[in-house]
Amino acid sequence: MLAITEFITFRPTIHHEGYRKYYRFSFKKEGEYQCEITALIFDVASPAEVVYGTEHWEKCPLDQSSLLPAGPLYNINSPHGALGHLSFPHSECSSEDQNHLMVAHYKNENVEMIKPSEVTETHIKIKVTEMSLFGLVRRLLNYKTQSKAQVLLFLRQLTEIKKLNVFLLSSNVVLDDVQEKQKGSIFIETSSHCVVLEEEKYSVSCDQENAHVQPDTYDFVRDYGPNFPPTFEIFLNNDVKGLTLEVFKSTRRDASVWSRRVWLDAGLMMACCVSGERLKAVRTRLIEGLNASVIRDLLDDMLHMNVLNDGEVESVKEGQTCTKDKASCLIDMVRKKGTSASKKLIYKLAERDPALYVALGLHIQSVD
Repeated sequence: MLAITEFITFRPTIHHEGYRKYYRFSFKKEGEYQCEITALIFDVASPAEVVYGTEHWEKCPLDQSSLLPAGPLYNINSPHGALGHLSFPHSECSSEDQNHLMVAHYKNENVEMIKPSEVTETHIKIKVTEMSLFGLVRRLLNYKTQSKAQVLLFLRQLTEIKKLNVFLLSSNVVLDDVQEKQKGSIFIETSSHCVVLEEEKYSVSCDQENAHVQPDTYDFVRDYGPNFPPTFEIFLNNDVKGLTLEVFKSTRRDASVWSRRVWLDAGLMMACCVSGERLKAVRTRLIEGLNASVIRDLLDDMLHMNVLNDGEVESVKEGQTCTKDKASCLIDMVRKKGTSASKKLIYKLAERDPALYVALGLHIQSVD
């Protein structure tokens, strides 16, 4: 089993090229490293830069009569020989189901099935040589399998009501990918883990008498994107500040798989806070967390959004020598321009570095 103490966690830099998003990180020495965003574990054989991101499963054709996706499809690239092994997070509960997992490697229009060299409660480990598309797959079974899942909540303030989007997804779906589709909503952070049955019917309920929930039931299937529509939608009166949510088997009302008390007013109150004050509150940690690449991206964003002019951007890029000074100058320059400018910086930070955005608690800030 992979021991937690044996690897180092890291937060990659996030880049955007049009509609494509990818992660980049430079490993300075050999060892095992786990990505904070994707939970992938890289067994690094020599110092190297790794570039990776999720792709649509349509790019890796599978024999649908015998194989199904069991995790996101990743496009992973690094210098030849830099990586010895890769470990992919899985959502299987039983050791029997874990034995049916493999990794599909798609290269040169061919799909190779790689058997795991090690199976743990959380990851499937494989030996790798050539880099390209990799994705966890499972054999098609003739019985319902238990799966580790997660319940994700996103709140949106509509004109006269509140709308709560409820997602019931496999545990190895990347939160960052779901958040990409929920921009403009407030992510309600709560303990999300539960266990569900494949193709079992599930429903969601809340303790608010006037709430409207749709649909009535959902047959759980593993969805690895790319769109991630909400599993359930709950429409609430504006005066609702908190509620108790429950996900249960539709065939048995007493068979609850997840139940939490959820507070909505805290998220909306934070959404109403002045963005300049929000930036001020997280200023020190934001300066520590920003890297040179993200700062360059944010400067370009602020220029294109008419928050900063050419001279101001140039003064940050050329007038400051170290990364922390550049970050400090950027943040303070934007803050002084008022609430609207600060909102735009927070909005672009969510896009450029979602992990830092969440780590700073800014994910409960709704940006218009």
